[in-house]
Amino acid sequence: MLKRAPHINDTLLLGAAIGMLAIIGSNPLQSNWLCAKLILLPVYIGLGVLCLRALPGSGRQIALFLLSALVYLAIVVTAVSKNVYLPG
Repeated sequence: MLKRAPHINDTLLLGAAIGMLAIIGSNPLQSNWLCAKLILLPVYIGLGVLCLRALPGSGRQIALFLLSALVYLAIVVTAVSKNVYLPG
């Protein structure tokens, strides 16, 4: 069951994003913050998959975990602030 939990969580996250778009009838390309969230979500999922496949306790696993946590934080901050920080 624990091996399936990340897949269930990721599917629910993606389904919620698509459902939200359908309910509000929004085009994510018209809203910078929503577009950023939809781009960051697969990045977060991919980093999580790589982290789970890495050798437990290895430097690679720790680095992937930290990167995925950073991307998750970016998703949360973007969702709460409805603003995307674009450097430059």
